[in-house]
Order: sequence, then structure tokens, then C-alpha cells
Amino acid sequence: MLKNALIAFLAPLPSIIFYLSFINYSISTCHPLLLVNLLFFFNVNLLFWLIAQIQSSHWMIDPYWTVIPVMLVHYYSSHPLAHYNCWRSRIVILLTWVWSIRLFHNYFRRENWQWGARQDWRFTDMSQQYGKHWWWASFFSIYLPHQLLLIGLSLPFYIIHSV
Repeated sequence: MLKNALIAFLAPLPSIIFYLSFINYSISTCHPLLLVNLLFFFNVNLLFWLIAQIQSSHWMIDPYWTVIPVMLVHYYSSHPLAHYNCWRSRIVILLTWVWSIRLFHNYFRRENWQWGARQDWRFTDMSQQYGKHWWWASFFSIYLPHQLLLIGLSLPFYIIHSV
């Protein structure tokens, strides 16, 4: 389980490093929604999918949905193009943290406090359904739909920090 914890901490590093460096360059004028969706697509969708293929388990997507909302709300609040009401932003950030902590606790309690002990049962069922095609079908049935979830989750955070 230590290997899975290490993978979970190292996997988002490309996005974190890019985010910390983009603030100082002209890419910071890139539209926030476009940039966050590109980062998520390449770092979470593609990289996590590749890791899942290597490990033969899609366990990593579940714990990351406990931190992705927190990362998103801080991304939008700290983006150079952000313009927002300070109190409204603080309330949303606080509520996002509370929600994330609750989800984090619930996930790890369900997994007996272990990183990557198992993948979601729905992924196991789908892998049996798709058989030998699961390796590529998993991208379209797990990771691409999460991109749509990200867009839905991003819109309120973006609106709060751009009005």
C-alpha cells in the first residue's frame, strides 16, 4: 500500500508544477476554464488511465475526487484573471474544504484506511463486461466522463471567482 500512496502523491506533480510556474508567464492569460480542463485531461485522465493500465486497477480516480474540488476552487481564486467578492470566495472555499474532508474520511474509512486497496466495484463489473476490450474502453467509460464532471464542478467555482 506504500507504493500506491507514493504513486498517489507523485501523480499530480505535473499539474502542480505547471500551475505554480504558469502564474509568472503569459500563459496565465489563458482562459481559466480552458487551462484547468487541459491540465485535468492530460494529468488526470491520460496519466491516471496509463497508471491504471500498468497496475490493472482503477483505484486512483476515487481518492482524487476528494481533493480535486479543493484544487479547483484554489486554482480559480488564485488565477491572475480572477475578480471576485472576498467573502463569497472564502465561504465557498471553506464549504469545499469541509465537503472534501468529509468525502476523504468516507473514502478511506470504506477502504479500511489503505491506499488503493481495491477499485470501485462498478469498474470491476465493467471490466468483466468488456473483457479484452476493457483496456481501451475504460478510458471512455471512466476517465472521459470524469472530464464532464469536472466541467460541471468548475463552472460554479469559475463564476464565483470571475464576477
